[in-house]
Amino acid sequence: MPRGAVPGRRTAVDTHRAGTCFRAACVASCLWHRGAWPRERRQSYCSIRPPVSVQLQHCPRLSGRVPAGRQLCNARGELCAELPSRKPCQIASHRARRDILLALAGGAVASPSAPAWAKRAWRRGDEVLSLDQRRVVIADAITNSGVSNALVDPPTAWPFTSDDFWRWDEEYDAKGFVNPSFERQIDYAARMAIERLNVDLLQGAPSGLSVLDLCASWDSHLPASLNASRIALVGMNRQELETNTVATEIHICDLNRDTRLPFGDAEFDAVTLTLGIQYMTRPRELFTEIHRVLRSGGLAVVSFSSLSFPWKVVKVWGNSMHDGAAQCRTVGTYFRFSPAGGWHDIAPLDLSPHKSSLAGSDPLWAVVALKA
Repeated sequence: MPRGAVPGRRTAVDTHRAGTCFRAACVASCLWHRGAWPRERRQSYCSIRPPVSVQLQHCPRLSGRVPAGRQLCNARGELCAELPSRKPCQIASHRARRDILLALAGGAVASPSAPAWAKRAWRRGDEVLSLDQRRVVIADAITNSGVSNALVDPPTAWPFTSDDFWRWDEEYDAKGFVNPSFERQIDYAARMAIERLNVDLLQGAPSGLSVLDLCASWDSHLPASLNASRIALVGMNRQELETNTVATEIHICDLNRDTRLPFGDAEFDAVTLTLGIQYMTRPRELFTEIHRVLRSGGLAVVSFSSLSFPWKVVKVWGNSMHDGAAQCRTVGTYFRFSPAGGWHDIAPLDLSPHKSSLAGSDPLWAVVALKA
């Protein structure tokens, strides 16, 4: 995550959501769901963008009558919407611009030229096996987005090579975590979706639960009501981990340099890995270690989004940055072969909040599995 944020200061996402009008939210949602424009606050997370032909630009004629900021103007210089950005942003095509204007006019859903995500009715409520071996309904899980079929016809052998885990920046990861950062990686709706998932999967477990949180920071997305006697954090920055209010113990570890976890066999009931799997260069070794430290029947929850530092993302992940089904298939393959036959009930979930609304939110996916 971006370094140098000040504790207690309102983040970019909070300011953006508090001060942006409904029209700007519509535009941001249209661009986001088309994969064309990472929202203003995501300048440090943006990935490869498609070819562009339309720009967001200043509108001199209206600059005295509207708040300062970037404005989406049509060919006649008329203001369509204003966005709170300080840098020029671009969108994919003239057709994308037409869809945006249809959305602002309230016709995105009805128009035949509206994007597919605006017309589709998402169904939610997928079933998975929880820690206490019950089938529970994950109310946030979308059942008809294609993610639920991501693990159909899995590979019969480990499909990756060392080249698939190459990164643009191979520098020692700990250098980027010298200074603490207390900025949120995903927005509020996505964070709450992760927390609800953890509640659904862990709430029926017996008292004295032991949980391991990998790639941890100052917020573990674990509910305060979780009946756990031990929550161990493994992360890169001591100050961030010490700020985490749910932790009972912390461990500083770079999982790309040493995947050996500092724990004995079968110590934990559940392991969570949130928003960090895309940076792992040795996932097969790491997942084998997760399997080792889990008790029999233990639960592993790996959640992720399309937001990332592109220069630190492994190649196999960067090739499908915005494809939730492909990402779930990758993580499912990690489980299937780490170790082979070591996991059962591997289930992909699409937890993206507000996916069918103009409000928009950060995309969110997860893969859960139980130790065999």
